Amino acid sequence: MNVLIYPGTFDPIHRGHIDALRGAMREKDYDKIYVLLQTNRFKNSTMFTYEARLQFIIDALNLNDMGKVDVIETDSPYLYDALQNADVFTEIIKFGNVVDILVGDDTMTSIEKWFKFDIIKGYVRFVVVQRLMTFDAIYATANRIFNRFNIIQSINDVSTNFTSTGIRYWIGQELKDFMWKSKSLY
Repeated sequence: MNVLIYPGTFDPIHRGHIDALRGAMREKDYDKIYVLLQTNRFKNSTMFTYEARLQFIIDALNLNDMGKVDVIETDSPYLYDALQNADVFTEIIKFGNVVDILVGDDTMTSIEKWFKFDIIKGYVRFVVVQRLMTFDAIYATANRIFNRFNIIQSINDVSTNFTSTGIRYWIGQELKDFMWKSKSLY
């Protein structure tokens, strides 16, 4: 059985995430596909609540006809713990399933710092979506840190311009401009 898991905080989910998921689904016929919604340990807070992000994901999957994709909810910011809680390691070890972890190339700079990364990389294959980095840069990094990996290209040039950080910045700027123009609000 082939399983794909796309972990992240998705703060917020956007076109780049959907295109990455679509690209991975075109590369391989997965029996099970999951989006793993995590809490965020790197930021003091997220722009959107966990509940809002969960609803955004469900809506985005429905709007993009991705009914085959299920959402795994976890209260852990750590991929290892989330996989453990969702019995993913049991599926791998007991049933011999192949599990792919989908990541964007923007995670390549921090992935080695993931909690228990050395254990995770021994059990899964990483599917890296090329969006922001060159293929050569991704290959060099992936070859150094992963046991097994595959690199796929984004299926949509537009999505290469989307990042959650950029969207949060834009929302913050729009809100600040609105507040400045509407001084009656404060």
